[in-house]
Amino acid sequence: MKCYYAEHEFKLTCEAASAAHKGQPVRLELRFTSDEVRALVACVASLMHANCGQTSATGEPLLLQFTQQCITAYAERVGIDRSESSLRKYRITCKHLQGYITQCRQTADVPLKAVNAEFFNGFARYLIHTMAFRAQTARLYLSALRHFCRMAMRKGLLTSCVWQGAELPRAEKRHFALTRNELDQLSALDVHGTRALARNLFVLSAHTGLAYIDLKHLTPQHIERDNCGAWLTMPRHKTGQQAVVRLTTATLALLDKLPKLQPCAAGWLQVPDNRTINRHLHVMGHTLHLRQRLHLHVARHTFATLMLQRGVSLEAVSTMLGHARVATTQRYAEVTRQKILHELGQAQHAD
Repeated sequence: MKCYYAEHEFKLTCEAASAAHKGQPVRLELRFTSDEVRALVACVASLMHANCGQTSATGEPLLLQFTQQCITAYAERVGIDRSESSLRKYRITCKHLQGYITQCRQTADVPLKAVNAEFFNGFARYLIHTMAFRAQTARLYLSALRHFCRMAMRKGLLTSCVWQGAELPRAEKRHFALTRNELDQLSALDVHGTRALARNLFVLSAHTGLAYIDLKHLTPQHIERDNCGAWLTMPRHKTGQQAVVRLTTATLALLDKLPKLQPCAAGWLQVPDNRTINRHLHVMGHTLHLRQRLHLHVARHTFATLMLQRGVSLEAVSTMLGHARVATTQRYAEVTRQKILHELGQAQHAD
């Protein structure tokens, strides 16, 4: 089989490519320009790739090569029905997997069938002890590995949930929410440009409970105005559950002044990427001397907490948040109770 590139004939046989891959000397008579030589090198690499395939010496599919395939396919759908942040997570996970396999497994790659509960536990230890990640961060990358395993199951490359039995690191969930006073202080900050946009999106989320992805997909069709105000009704992107929130006059005014996109078929508001928003929020949180790092999802926690403190029922808050189960909303009620007990304790101590 001959390989042709552009209008130049490169008479390179598969036998020659195979011999080159095995380390045997191959004599090639090259009389090309530098650009043509680079094209020939690319052609040789292509033939060797086709000849060697993406399997181990025994013909088994390999983990890192499979994850790269998944990431490449995912990247093609970013902006359509996949997010840039998840793509970044999968790429970083692949990098840490490569580090774990190289350092701890002493090999360049492992067969997919070698991924089991023991592999998950080893990867978790590598993330916690070698990389010094917190448990919550380690769980993020372990969930990405689980995603790759599910993709392998769909393709018939794995036959079971290999992560079952793994001892994943336990992360303590602490839902941080702003107080009403802290939210007012944030709203009053004198900021401009992208920082002001990040702050206004946070305040909008704190008054509607919308998550980042829902802010990006918000359109005028989700706002129903009447003589008494307006309602926000939209399915949550994460669960598909309908979120229903009553909009105050102040919230409507904030919505009206936010910059808009044209046309707004996929989204209405100008929403920067999540990392940009969180970077600006972190600076503003530091300015306000907040007790924990400020990020956009804190606004959703703030909405739920403030609603419960106002006496709104758990079921109503669950509907406004678009939770699939009321039990998911219960955690905010626990946070609210703890906060009340803490403040009562402070008041008694002052007396």
